[in-house]
Amino acid sequence: MIERYLRLFSFKNDMVLFTITNLLYSAMVFILNLIFPLLFERELFNQVVYIFQMIILLNSIINFGISTGLLRNSTIDKKNALRCALLSIVLIQISLVLLSFFQNNPITTSLFLSDLNSLEHFLFYFSVISINIYLYNKSIMNSEKKFEKMFTNMIYIILIRAIGILVIYFFVDKTLTNVLLFIFILPFVCEYFYLLKKLSKYTFRVLFSFDKGFLSFLHFCMRVFIAGALFSYADRMIIIKMKNYNPDIAALFAFAFGFLGVVSVLNYSFQNYYINRINPGDKQSVFSFLEKLNKYSLHYLIFVIISISIICVLIYIFYADIDVLIFPITIILIFKTAITSYLGFKNILITSFDLLRYSISINLLRVLIVYITLLFIGKIHLLYILLIVSLVMIFSEFILNKIVDRKLNVLYD
Repeated sequence: MIERYLRLFSFKNDMVLFTITNLLYSAMVFILNLIFPLLFERELFNQVVYIFQMIILLNSIINFGISTGLLRNSTIDKKNALRCALLSIVLIQISLVLLSFFQNNPITTSLFLSDLNSLEHFLFYFSVISINIYLYNKSIMNSEKKFEKMFTNMIYIILIRAIGILVIYFFVDKTLTNVLLFIFILPFVCEYFYLLKKLSKYTFRVLFSFDKGFLSFLHFCMRVFIAGALFSYADRMIIIKMKNYNPDIAALFAFAFGFLGVVSVLNYSFQNYYINRINPGDKQSVFSFLEKLNKYSLHYLIFVIISISIICVLIYIFYADIDVLIFPITIILIFKTAITSYLGFKNILITSFDLLRYSISINLLRVLIVYITLLFIGKIHLLYILLIVSLVMIFSEFILNKIVDRKLNVLYD
C-alpha cells in the first residue's frame, strides 16, 4: 500500500529515495537517543545507551564485509554474489545465536557486558541479529535497485518501534529486557521473513556450496571486514574503555555518540549507492563520481553546521541537568565524524581500486595509537584525550585520501 502512494510522488532519482530512507533510519536513532533520558531513570539510562552503542558497533563491524562484497560483485555476477552473500549471512547469524548462549564469550567480555543476566544476554545478541538482518536486507534491495521496497520497510519499522516505545512507557515495566525486546527486536521481525523468502529460492546443496566463487567472495569480504572492524573499534573504543573506568562517563559518551548518525548518514548513503556504480577501468565513471562529490561538498558542510546547532539547542532545552561535559564532547565528536565522513566520500575508491591492504595497515595503526592514548584516562583531562583520539581518526582518513589521490594520478594522468 505504501509503495502505491510512493509512486504518486514519482521519486525518479534512486539516490534521493535511498538517502531519504537512510535519513529516516538515522532520524529514528537520533530520536531514540533523545528520548532515552526522558524514559528511564539514571541507572537504566546508563545501561541502555551503552548497550545501544554496542549494538551499533557490532552491526557496523559485521555488516562491513558482506554488504560491500555483495554491492561490488553484483555488477560482475549478480546471481552468484547474492548466493555467496546469503550463505555468509546465514553462517554469521548461526555464530551469533551460538554466542548468545555463552555469557563469558570473548565478545561479551571485551565489551564489558558480563554483568547482563542470561535473558538480557540472549536478547542482546538477538537485537544484534535483528538489526543485522535488516541491514543485510537493505544491501540486497540496493543491489536489486528495490528502493521503494526499502523505503516501505523503513516506514513499518518506525511505526512498530513507536508502538514499542508507547508499550514500554505505559504498559510494561521499564527494564532492560523489555527495551531490548520492544525496541531492538520486534520492530525488525518482518525482516526475518524477507530473508527467509530469499533463502527459500535455493536448495540446501546449492546454497551451502563452498566453491571457488564463494571462497573468492569471502576473501574479498574478509579484507573489507578487517579494515572496517578496525575502524569501527578505534572509533568507539573510548566508550568501551570508559565503561571500565566510570560507567556514568561512558553513558555520557554513548549518549553523545547517539547523535552522530545524523552526520554520517549522508556518507553512508553516498558510499553504498555508488560502490557498485564505479568502474575503475572506466575513467569517465570515476571522474563522474568525483564531479558529483565536489557538488555534494557544500551541501554536506551546511548540513553539518545546522545539525550541530540543532543538537546543542535540543540538549540545552531538554537536558539542562545533564553533565555540562556533554556539550564539548558532542561538538568534538560531530566535527570529527563530519571530517572523517567527508574524507571518506573519496575513500570509497579504496574498495573500487582494491587498495584494502593500505586501509587495513592504516586502521591497525589507528587502533594502536587510540589504545595507547586511552591508557592515560584518569591522568589527562577527558577532553584532551577525546581531541587526540579525534585527530588520530581524522589524520588517518587524510592519509588514506592521499593514497587514493596518488592512485588516481598514476592511473589517469
